[in-house]
Amino acid sequence: MPRDLCTWIRRTPNFRTVTVKMMRDGLRKPRDRGRIVCSGVSLHTVQVCGILKCVDEKFLYTEFQISDGTGTVACHIWPKSGTSCTEMRGSKVGAYYKVVAEVAAGKEDITLTTINVRRIFDHNEVTEHFLCVIREHLELLKFPYREPAWENKAITVPPIQYMDDIVSLLSLPAIKESVEGASFRWLASQVHVEQKKISEVLVYMVEQGSVYNTVDYEHFKLAID
Repeated sequence: MPRDLCTWIRRTPNFRTVTVKMMRDGLRKPRDRGRIVCSGVSLHTVQVCGILKCVDEKFLYTEFQISDGTGTVACHIWPKSGTSCTEMRGSKVGAYYKVVAEVAAGKEDITLTTINVRRIFDHNEVTEHFLCVIREHLELLKFPYREPAWENKAITVPPIQYMDDIVSLLSLPAIKESVEGASFRWLASQVHVEQKKISEVLVYMVEQGSVYNTVDYEHFKLAID
């Protein structure tokens, strides 16, 4: 795993190692600000490990499926800036892969927006992954996670009318059907307020789980219809 990704993971308090079944079970439970809940924790960034079932290279992105023995989940990955291909170019169906991704939960299923993916050659990593899943689950049952008080106090709710405007724009059929969603610049131009204010609203909505990023951190879609 790249060193910069390891550093990012350590700084992500809601990063969890999970199975596909754990995420799917969360679809049937009450949600936390739009996010599915697993072992008492709302899921935003996760790590899954399993066999690559198929790869479908589309025009703007690549879709692939990972099966970990508890279920199969669809993952999307976009080309890195300056390139036309994704990290799945040359991938081997039937091999084990480890995926770090953001969870996009709809009403009936889950899609993972891939941050990093790599092939696993040492099968001990697969065992280590599932042991980590069990350890985290038991630790959370014994010591339930609670957000620090200072985090709650730091949240400033932006004006509700701006959030309503953004939800309306992201609900447009053309945006919902689009793979990349709506760009930050387009949203700002439609709401007719300064970009700083729209940026604050979008950051808040992403943190609350109602909106998620797609191809990069400047494109957005609704997490729940």
